[in-house]
Amino acid sequence: MILNYYNDLLFTPSELFLNKDFGQVATVLGRLHNKSVKHLICCNKPNNNFRIFEGNEVVQIKKIFNFLPKKLDFIKNLFAYWFIVRNYKKFKVLVLFPFSPSSDFLLAKFFLAFNHDAKIIMKLDANLDNLNQLKNSYRLFPNSRIRQHYYYRRLLEMSSLIMYETSKVGYLLHDKNFLNLSLCSKSINIFNGLSRVQLNKIDVNPVAPKMRENIIIFSGRLWAPEKNVELIFRADPVPVGWVLKFIGSIDDSFQEIIDKYRSIDPHFDKKYIFLGEISDRKLYFEELSKGKVLLLCSNKEGFPMVYAEAHYFHLFIVTTNVSGASEATNYGQCGKVIPVNDPNALRKALLEVCSENFLNKAIDDAKIYGSNRFIWEESLQSSIVKEIFND
Repeated sequence: MILNYYNDLLFTPSELFLNKDFGQVATVLGRLHNKSVKHLICCNKPNNNFRIFEGNEVVQIKKIFNFLPKKLDFIKNLFAYWFIVRNYKKFKVLVLFPFSPSSDFLLAKFFLAFNHDAKIIMKLDANLDNLNQLKNSYRLFPNSRIRQHYYYRRLLEMSSLIMYETSKVGYLLHDKNFLNLSLCSKSINIFNGLSRVQLNKIDVNPVAPKMRENIIIFSGRLWAPEKNVELIFRADPVPVGWVLKFIGSIDDSFQEIIDKYRSIDPHFDKKYIFLGEISDRKLYFEELSKGKVLLLCSNKEGFPMVYAEAHYFHLFIVTTNVSGASEATNYGQCGKVIPVNDPNALRKALLEVCSENFLNKAIDDAKIYGSNRFIWEESLQSSIVKEIFND
């Protein structure tokens, strides 16, 4: 059996979250290798209505001692370690997402201590900024056992396989100066993607581009600072005859930003439509299928899931130059990459992209590049991944 584990520091567990790599990697690996999967999630607030994902059990463990600071999170997860002690015989593979290295290290340590033949697959949700911070921390304090780089380094050592999202992250991981580790032989670049099995179940097919409306899609946590959504309002980039639909949750602070720009722009509500968070996968995909362009304006990212969604539903990608932008756009050949936090570049890019002559050809080119590249069932068939399950 495969144990899929992540430590949720912010959110309430949901199907929406496990539909990302945090649930799909283990789920697809289970299908490919005929293994059952159990999802183990540590969280502050369990979702008692969320017990099953894709036919597999979801176990949620509530953190204890929540009054403790974040740096002592490893103490809050005591019942997760106890779960490992009680159930270690059931699992041969642990899929791990290192959100909190010190906590995750302890859980991985328990997992291997009781089951010496077990394997750990570490799926990185990392960008260059995160990894460079760890690299610099290790360079300055190589012998420290209290800094995050120590636990991250130990996790990398313990893992049998490391999956990373972008080639830029790969170059850094394979540099011998990165935490003084040699990771080339056990690491692989696997892009975030979609599950073909799930897509077939949902049965949503992309609408022909010529039948679509003039819609630009932004999908993500609108309130998150790294998403830099306010850049859109500053740029005022929506061409005449187009609308920009936002899919994602809004908190009070971001609502204040919306109200601010709505008060100074009399055409605000004609250009921008806020759909909120869409948890129903079918409805979400139907909204994507109506659009022509996907916009991402983050300050920093790894390889966000919306890239894969855009390719499957044939949306042309306009993105800031984050870690995964090069691969998502085939180095600018089937998407447009703009500088981070540049309103003029954003405005100019959308004016160019949203012209009919440009867009029709560009989408046709992107279809070829992204047809199978961002599908989990394809990318997880790599020989280095198969070795984990063939031993």
